Amino acid sequence: MRLAITTASANDAISFNYAARKLRALMGRLGEVVDDPAKADLQVYHGSPEWEVRRSLARQGRRFVLYAPVESTRVLPRWVRLAEACDALWCHTDFTARVWRDCGYRGRLSVVQNGVDPEDFPLRNGAAVLQDEGETASETDGGAGLRVLWIGTRAGHATAARRGFKTGCRKQGWLVREAFEAANLPGSRLLLKGYPWPSPEKDMTFHGPGFLGGDGWVTVRDVAAWWSREELVSAMHWADVLMWPTRGEGFGLVPLEAMATGLCAYVTDWSGPVDYLRDGLGRPLAPSGLRPALQSSRRGEDAEVALGTIVEALRECDAHKAGLQAEGLRFADLVRERWTWEGRVLPQLEAAVVAVL
Repeated sequence: MRLAITTASANDAISFNYAARKLRALMGRLGEVVDDPAKADLQVYHGSPEWEVRRSLARQGRRFVLYAPVESTRVLPRWVRLAEACDALWCHTDFTARVWRDCGYRGRLSVVQNGVDPEDFPLRNGAAVLQDEGETASETDGGAGLRVLWIGTRAGHATAARRGFKTGCRKQGWLVREAFEAANLPGSRLLLKGYPWPSPEKDMTFHGPGFLGGDGWVTVRDVAAWWSREELVSAMHWADVLMWPTRGEGFGLVPLEAMATGLCAYVTDWSGPVDYLRDGLGRPLAPSGLRPALQSSRRGEDAEVALGTIVEALRECDAHKAGLQAEGLRFADLVRERWTWEGRVLPQLEAAVVAVL
């Protein structure tokens, strides 16, 4: 059996594409993985660009699977028709599967989730980790205020917000920053890790006597750069908590990866992350409500988390840092027990492949 997997982009710094590489490795356990889809018995397309799927279907003499993320509560009718032209549809989560069914898809459907390789996301072990400029070793060892991390597609700085990212970006770094400033926790630090789209690389650090008239000192470090996976892990080891509000996710792999390192994660209780939140992984951020999806390529509804919800969560974290660390270690154990690529995803993938062939 010859298998092929193609994706919209090969940049491994993005978790979506990192997941595609992991799936390719698992496919090698089930058969021969080939680079040329034309030589495969089964091609899996991991992504959603419509033109690419249509071109592949037109040329195929093989079984074709669409493995597509859905972040909101609706799939366009033309996407349903396109999926039904494939031999099967794979979904990342139970949420995604329900959306496709609710929107009229009646074809073969399997849920193939994502996982974590603990070797790629090791537990923090006291080794050297990311340090802010001017931060002493004793501060990185726990003597400083709360260290907050956000990782997303675009950085959350004010310039990005003015360009429209504040209303159009699913991963809400701008909201974390506003909540961090409003919480005004003395000695605290926030690292916003985005990718340089469309802006050039930025690494801006702001130091000042509080925000909104407070007396404490806080630091915001805003980075838009392509980091290696080792650098991402270093940031996870540096932080006390990952704050990850999102309007909607096909899966939401970043918090799962962070929790594998022993980092406590707050995640919006909506869309893809619900699968692992319901399994006891992560602290949920309750949505304040739903609103029409903001991006023009999507329809349905997105979730919104209130600013005050995140402010309250940050203050709770600052007051109980020891509890954060203990819960982070518990999350790491759960990830290794229930959410690895080998233990969880491989059986799902094998069943899905067998169902198609």
